[in-house]
Amino acid sequence: MAQLNKLERDHREGKLSDIEAKVGRTHFARRLLASTSVAENDVAARFSKKLRDIILVTTVILVPVVSFGLYIAIGQPSLVDQRFTMYPKDETQAVAASSNNLEALAQGLLQQLQVESKNARGWAMLARYYINLGKYEKAVQSAERAIKTNSRDSETHSVYGETLYFAAGKTFTPIVRSTFLTVLEKDPAEPRARYYLALADAADGKRPDAYSALQTLIDESPIEAPYLPILIYTADTIAKKIGLRPILSAQARRLMRELLKNSPAWWITKEDLSAANVISKADQNRVVRYIVGRLEHKLRKNQDDLNGWVKAANAYRVLGEVSKEADSLRKAAHIAPKNVEILLRYGRILRRVSENKQTKESVELMRQVLTVDPDNFEALFLVGRAEASAGRTDIGKAFMMRALRKVPKDTKEYIALKKQIEAISK
Repeated sequence: MAQLNKLERDHREGKLSDIEAKVGRTHFARRLLASTSVAENDVAARFSKKLRDIILVTTVILVPVVSFGLYIAIGQPSLVDQRFTMYPKDETQAVAASSNNLEALAQGLLQQLQVESKNARGWAMLARYYINLGKYEKAVQSAERAIKTNSRDSETHSVYGETLYFAAGKTFTPIVRSTFLTVLEKDPAEPRARYYLALADAADGKRPDAYSALQTLIDESPIEAPYLPILIYTADTIAKKIGLRPILSAQARRLMRELLKNSPAWWITKEDLSAANVISKADQNRVVRYIVGRLEHKLRKNQDDLNGWVKAANAYRVLGEVSKEADSLRKAAHIAPKNVEILLRYGRILRRVSENKQTKESVELMRQVLTVDPDNFEALFLVGRAEASAGRTDIGKAFMMRALRKVPKDTKEYIALKKQIEAISK
């Protein structure tokens, strides 16, 4: 798939280590195994029970997407869970425990950066850790190191602005404002800079403008964005002051307020600010329903809004409304017939609603993927299975072997996929 090709390119260019590249390839293989577990009328029907059990075991757990955050995903549990289970009993103890965990993370990351000193995002992540530890001078220094490593990355510059804001006592000095404004000149969509400039408007007494800017940012943010809860919480805080109705319940706002006491930076790690994990299911649905309502209103006016349909699909997925998710993806695929990710996802949802069976439409989608990306890992395997199922065994195996060559040979995923191929001719 496109991401796999990018992974290989990043590995060749030295952006990913050997182990990160290997984990990434294995991730794609696992996802393929999960997506190709088709049912009784497919080639899989000829598999032995033992082989199906092997495939099932290898697809239960998916590894995280490869990034520098791999260190965090492997090295530490969620800080947010610890913080919220401890707060009601002993706030002092909770703060100490969180700080100790974060200190350990910062030290471990710093040690890794002594080896991977050219990793700009690693330095930016370290800066965010230092913000949350109250070590603002170190945060600024780490952010400066990130910029020196990669001066073209707008997110890194935005993190630098964030460190300056906290180092200035959470005030919007001229240099803080100019840093964020410079980020938006280069990347108008950069969310962190937009968030802090909205806070600057609120601090200047321009609350309606700040609220409007946050609402726009909420509308444009992915439904799974780890910073979305903070955007909504901040918008709710302003809404109360200007006489508007908040989205979140009072309890959810209290939880978010406690989170921000110890995590002032808007995004440390995926785990630490996945605040939806500590907000009630009712509040999660309230947020998603709110976003869906705004999306549906916009999509009625603009049926060609590709990002709108993708975001709607994501929201319906969260709500468990599979048919609406599929319909949104169908419209997105119609608008962007060469968008590989959308085509793949639409194919997956079609197989899901067909009880994990390939359908004529899902197979055609995979063929469509191959016209855009001839080496696409998932499409090669699925088209191969379809060809084999139609009796064109040699053609099917050829497609599947092309996919298999992308998987590390010393992994259980390679073995499981190879057994699928071997089972075709039996």
